[in-house]
Amino acid sequence: NFTGEQDADPPWPYRLIHIHFKLQGVDLTGKAVEQAIKLSEEKYCSVAATLRPTAKITTSFEII
Repeated sequence: NFTGEQDADPPWPYRLIHIHFKLQGVDLTGKAVEQAIKLSEEKYCSVAATLRPTAKITTSFEII
């Protein structure tokens, strides 16, 4: 699930993006999920790297 806040004026850049992950699986732990999200945000996600200079990106998760 993604939510965001954009500037009111064109070109409406995003200033805040929040990503909420819902995960389901065998033997998932909060620590492992946090580590995977952190690696994704900081190392592997080119979209986050592109947006980070202008938009604050936050995350949360729940294990179902």
